[in-house]
Amino acid sequence: MRHYSGHDLMDKDGGSLPWGTFLFLFAIFYFATWYDLFYTTRDPATAQEIGMLINKGLLSRRIALFVLGGFGLFNLLFRTPKKGARVDYLGLLIFGYIFWAIISVSWSDEKILTLRKVIAMVMLWAGAAWIAARYSIRDISFFVVFSGLATIVLGVVSEAYFGTFHPFDISYRFAGLFHANTQGINCAVLAIACFSLSKSEKRWKSMFNIMTIVAFIFIFLTKSRTSFASAFVVIGAYWVITSSKRHKMTFLAIAICLGCIFVLLFGDNIFAFINKTTYVGRDASDLDTLSLRMPLWQECLRFVAQQPILGSGYDSFWTPRRVMQISLREGWDVPHSHSGYIDLALGVGIIGLFAFVSILCMAGKRALFLYFRTEDCGYLYCFSMILWLCLEMSFEIVNIHPFIANFVCIIAILKMSFWNIQTLAKPKEMRAIH
Repeated sequence: MRHYSGHDLMDKDGGSLPWGTFLFLFAIFYFATWYDLFYTTRDPATAQEIGMLINKGLLSRRIALFVLGGFGLFNLLFRTPKKGARVDYLGLLIFGYIFWAIISVSWSDEKILTLRKVIAMVMLWAGAAWIAARYSIRDISFFVVFSGLATIVLGVVSEAYFGTFHPFDISYRFAGLFHANTQGINCAVLAIACFSLSKSEKRWKSMFNIMTIVAFIFIFLTKSRTSFASAFVVIGAYWVITSSKRHKMTFLAIAICLGCIFVLLFGDNIFAFINKTTYVGRDASDLDTLSLRMPLWQECLRFVAQQPILGSGYDSFWTPRRVMQISLREGWDVPHSHSGYIDLALGVGIIGLFAFVSILCMAGKRALFLYFRTEDCGYLYCFSMILWLCLEMSFEIVNIHPFIANFVCIIAILKMSFWNIQTLAKPKEMRAIH
């Protein structure tokens, strides 16, 4: 199998990594995501505090995203060769989705809030377009590893300093610099990047395998079930795609044998055992359990039914008033819908939701097709990140927040849409994609 070496579009040199860009991006997202070294010493935000934050926003986040977007636009316009870029139906759909989000300001009841959210989205996509045009998929994978490890180390140091790091406490959730679910997202994309690099970087294969295991240990410590499951499924899919037929059959035989053993050992209690293991060490009454999210989703879907086509404006459904109202009805502090798909429907309606899901499906299909055509693991990494986003969006709104994970997923989508050297090199052969 031929692995990617970093020699894709706009990266003719290969070899050395752009550490300056890594540090620049990490600094940007340190403020854009609002990494907080004192996070574990603070009380959880109340609905009222969430509403105040929505009203005022974060000045540091605005500045960071403006710097990212401005730098990205400058480089795209003046420092990036245009001959490598192309626009097809997938690119047009991306432009259409962004345009739909922009014009949603016109029918939003909260025009200032919607405008702020739209500008943040455009800046994020502009920065991602610059990275997609300038750097290889290998570089992007290494950035995920660098930023993921840095975030975990800073989180452990912060918790150790404040005495909140208790990994052997059954009720403990590793958070570090932000909410445990966000930390779970960070660890999940780290695990995927490390596993992918273990397949392509033969010199450091063992190191990346160890780092994959470490990432899963920290996902477990966050007790974020969505992140654990999505990372496990994506890495499993990656392994199945790249493994030989003999290895697949061996794995299937082992899985069947283990299944039979579990049935013999637990009998009628097997489903209770499986249900218990899904809590990943968390209490069944935890506020993030599915039993509490289901009523929230039903409540949100009633709002979707009120404005099904247009929505309430891009990412502007959750006003302070709605946060307070829904939190009171649900009996817990609700910051969002806990589903990227529902939040999109609330913000940009069914049209925006359909456009975004179509982008994910088409970009993922193209990445997988190109992997089977070229056996280049870079395409498989892009497919893995897009698949991960599809899974993670079921229970989190990672697709809207300025997270590094979301940023990398956007880069993967743009790589498949505008900067694809294989498609340019073999236009006749690639017609099958369409």
